[in-house]
Amino acid sequence: MTDIDIHTRLNILGDKLEQAQHRIKLRSMNNQDHESTMLQLRERYRYLLELVNTDVKTAEAQGHHVGDLEKSVMLWYEGLDN
Repeated sequence: MTDIDIHTRLNILGDKLEQAQHRIKLRSMNNQDHESTMLQLRERYRYLLELVNTDVKTAEAQGHHVGDLEKSVMLWYEGLDN
């Protein structure tokens, strides 16, 4: 009877270990996706910032003043447009 209890307990422990390994694997997959998304977002932000900075330089070269609020709105608009 003791052998059956030990065997059953080992099976339960083995199942718990498999579940834990599965959770760890899922977490690592989520982290990899998260990192690539963050890299993509950074690249997108840099691209949009370059567009806005080019527009600001053009406007200022024509004698217009571009304030921080206007830059923020331009960045928001470029994000929607592209």
